[in-house]
Amino acid sequence: MKASATSDILKNSLVFRAQRQKIIASNIANINTPNYKEKDLVFADMLKANSSSNDLKLKTTSSNHINTYKQNQPTEKFKVVTTGTEYEQNDKNSVSLDKQMANMTQNSMMVNALSSSIKKDVKWMKLIIDSSGKN
Repeated sequence: MKASATSDILKNSLVFRAQRQKIIASNIANINTPNYKEKDLVFADMLKANSSSNDLKLKTTSSNHINTYKQNQPTEKFKVVTTGTEYEQNDKNSVSLDKQMANMTQNSMMVNALSSSIKKDVKWMKLIIDSSGKN
């Protein structure tokens, strides 16, 4: 059971952050691997590609209803891309430890913010359930 309509968005965002953390950890683990290219996880590019297509048309079942639509979910939500083009080391490794640590810190802060949002979302749902049971 999901607590609200935002639950899916929060859950997907948390899944994205968990997968991005794995990619960042992989980059750090391969910092001494010759010819290793830095990788990252992208979501915004896929969102932009989906929004430029004609799939986002609004549909109505009645003239009295608010316009709503079911968005077609992409089969692949996130995409791993190679981002390192400049070599940081002589062995053609493109991983920068400073950049990866900054990415990891940013990702960690986003996970904390998402966790707080999920807790608040669940708290609101619990409050609604408790309030409806008192009638």
